[in-house]
Amino acid sequence: MRVLLAVAPGRGHLAVLAPLARELAARDHEVRMATSRSFCAAVVEAGLRPVPAGMDWLESDLDRFFPQLASLDPVRKSAALGRVFAYFAPRTMVPDLRALVGAWRPEVVVVEPGAAAGRLVAELHDLPCAVVCGTIPTPGLAVALPAGEAGLLAMREALVGPHSRASLRRELGLPADEPEPALFLDMVPPSLHLLTARHLRRFAHPMRPGAYDPPPPGTEDWSWLESLPDDRPTVHLSLGTVFHRAPAVLRAAIEGLARLRGSLVVALGDLAAAELGPVPPDVRLVRWAPHDRLLPRCDLFVTHGGISSVMKSLACGVPMLVLPQGGDQHVNALRLRSTGAGRFLEAGQVTAEAVAREARRLLEHPVHRLSAERLREEIEAMPPLEHGVDLVERLARDGQPVEAGAAPPVLL
Repeated sequence: MRVLLAVAPGRGHLAVLAPLARELAARDHEVRMATSRSFCAAVVEAGLRPVPAGMDWLESDLDRFFPQLASLDPVRKSAALGRVFAYFAPRTMVPDLRALVGAWRPEVVVVEPGAAAGRLVAELHDLPCAVVCGTIPTPGLAVALPAGEAGLLAMREALVGPHSRASLRRELGLPADEPEPALFLDMVPPSLHLLTARHLRRFAHPMRPGAYDPPPPGTEDWSWLESLPDDRPTVHLSLGTVFHRAPAVLRAAIEGLARLRGSLVVALGDLAAAELGPVPPDVRLVRWAPHDRLLPRCDLFVTHGGISSVMKSLACGVPMLVLPQGGDQHVNALRLRSTGAGRFLEAGQVTAEAVAREARRLLEHPVHRLSAERLREEIEAMPPLEHGVDLVERLARDGQPVEAGAAPPVLL
């Protein structure tokens, strides 16, 4: 079976698709993953065969690829980035994918939600398409937005106006409304879902997230993880691979977390340590941290709230303090708080005092750890990755939507 996958050029997006893609390859299927040229190295690192397609960009380096975004305020920048994902990136990727489909003739297309071009090309070529979703699923809001208020009119314009997903579909000769995917593999436990996610239930199948941590850069020795003391809390601080260049947020968080007198491990990404200024001597700064080894030893994860980080933490039963920086992180933070597994601070609230207060609350009140452990059990009860691969094979073989049956209850 030939499987074409499409992924947006970001580590969090790759983490959604890589485990399933590798399992497909392990079953001797031909697997190719389309993405931007600069992200192909990350696909190779994951042990997969990349195909460069569309414009060249990286989600983790937006200011270099889109310098016009650098001067925008956070709200406008977020809206502009949404149009990159919804219109500009897929618009340039569709022709390359259509050429690949014509030459290679895949039998099924598998995408993550950030790779809209894959779904468009599958629809154009009448190929079965599966969506692997690691984010909290939400409905298309265009039909629900009132047309009488200026702020909501602007949102409606972003969804259905020029340079929107709907306008791109019209350009390609497709109906403006996107059809439901023939198979939707949902890796988010039901307790994190929104009530509005019921619109996906017809073809949605739960699937336990597959573990994927990229190989560590360099040859750094991580044996020190085993010697972290058990008599004081271990806290990990990371703002992910896209929003990590926020020295002011990191400085405030480090200062607040240092007051806990625990073991604090801070992942900086490519942010220079000098940008933080002096840090307490017992704070360990690293470029990258192996979550599969570190998080099981943690009592608290302080994170930006990207869904990949959230799911890794929940898989270990570790509560979170979320410092959302953009994207879907506010939704993730709200849902975590509703389950009791986390707390969050808005951007203007991130001070050393607030971070220390919220972190102590999460560490000292057992309900937060118990709530995170309940979500871990919920994740463990989801069907395994192999079940999802079985469903993709069934979709390719039968060419028919894979219905899930009755909707499960949505927990609040």
